[in-house]
Amino acid sequence: MLARPLHSRDDLLARLQCPSTACERALRDDIVTLLGSFAAPGELPFYLVRIQSARGNQWHVGLKIDDEQVRYVPFWLDKADIPWQHWDGYRHGTNPIRDGDIPEWCHHRRSCARTKP
Repeated sequence: MLARPLHSRDDLLARLQCPSTACERALRDDIVTLLGSFAAPGELPFYLVRIQSARGNQWHVGLKIDDEQVRYVPFWLDKADIPWQHWDGYRHGTNPIRDGDIPEWCHHRRSCARTKP
């Protein structure tokens, strides 16, 4: 997907690709939480979104940002595979796409992940 600047949460959500029709329906109609930006050394940075259906199903769908190729690469993760130690937002930040919808909670998750052996 050719990269155009992400100016808002809606821009990000419009570029997501869900792994199923149930996920697509939940993205359109149910609870969507932007978790923010992640940046792991040696990997492409990415934004991650949690989508929860009315029935309680969850998907973690994201966009990797490939500046070199000028494109976004859609992907999805299992909940257990979220690299919280690489969350790149700020707890009191001013960038809603990078920081996500719940930066205090994400900051806590990052802190916990960094203290695990």
